[in-house]
Amino acid sequence: MANRLRIRPRTLLVWAIGLGVIAGLVVHHRDAGLLDAVAVAGWWLPLLAVTHLGTFLLDSLGWRAVIPAPRRVGIVALVIRRWVGVSVNSLLPVAQLGGEVVRARLLARLGPPGHVAAASVIVDITVGLLAQALLVGTGVVLVAYLLGGTENLVQAGLGIVLFGALVCAFAALQTRGLFVPIAGALERLGQGAIWRGLTDNASQLDRQIRSVYRESNRILVCGCWRVMAWLWPCLELWLLLWLLGHPVSLAEAVVLEATGQAVRSAGFAIPGGLGVQEGGVLLAANWLGVPTELALVAMLIRRVRELAFGLAGLFVWSLLEGRAAVRAAAQDGIDGSR
Repeated sequence: MANRLRIRPRTLLVWAIGLGVIAGLVVHHRDAGLLDAVAVAGWWLPLLAVTHLGTFLLDSLGWRAVIPAPRRVGIVALVIRRWVGVSVNSLLPVAQLGGEVVRARLLARLGPPGHVAAASVIVDITVGLLAQALLVGTGVVLVAYLLGGTENLVQAGLGIVLFGALVCAFAALQTRGLFVPIAGALERLGQGAIWRGLTDNASQLDRQIRSVYRESNRILVCGCWRVMAWLWPCLELWLLLWLLGHPVSLAEAVVLEATGQAVRSAGFAIPGGLGVQEGGVLLAANWLGVPTELALVAMLIRRVRELAFGLAGLFVWSLLEGRAAVRAAAQDGIDGSR
């Protein structure tokens, strides 16, 4: 529940460090025309908030593809739940996992059983990680092409291959029953009734995951949508830099976005990758000869938008949780009156 969330001092410290890095970057580039760069784009900037809905839509279409047809819900409902999950991951100290749990719970309240909702989220995450590896790998290839050298990119390429191999291994384990052994270990280590029956639920989850993976066409459709969802921010960044008066090629936009996403994923413990993602984009901008102040402005604009969407998403989450609590209380009242 949202009202049970407690923010630890350590988390506040991490947030402060991330914000401090961003503030330091702004101060460092304060004389490089940051405000002038924003003024160039003018009133077009608010329209970028609308373009972000494209990412939510594409991601939700990918998620919908791995939900069994009889259990599927409307795309608008999925977009809202994806939005809430992204907001939780972006702004709260949940190591990029809490939002996935939240969207699975919210999906289950729409009708699909819990194991069906959880399986759809797990498979969607796995396919999304493979799509991200493809994006970052494409960025590595484009860096080699644009800079005309490969000697400094071998380690990066090996890292992408290793990451992709680990994701594939994770998917293979899922098809062989990953969660029953985990649940069994928790039952053996845990004490009390809270852990009892966990293995039965895990068995349902494993069976559902295997069922999803057996339908390869659904995995392929999910993968296509997720690849497009990762490419959409590249187009968005390309548009943003054009509005800021420094057009770049689509290849350069892919390199900038891929580098930022790779660094953000590496810093998953930091909420929203604060400061980490900005550093990655500025590094790539330096490689490509893109003015760092413009790259920084682009990232700050997207951060403000992410904050606005995130806060609104957390508010929507509180409304959904509140509505569920009211329904549960009403049901308890009905049951008690019988």
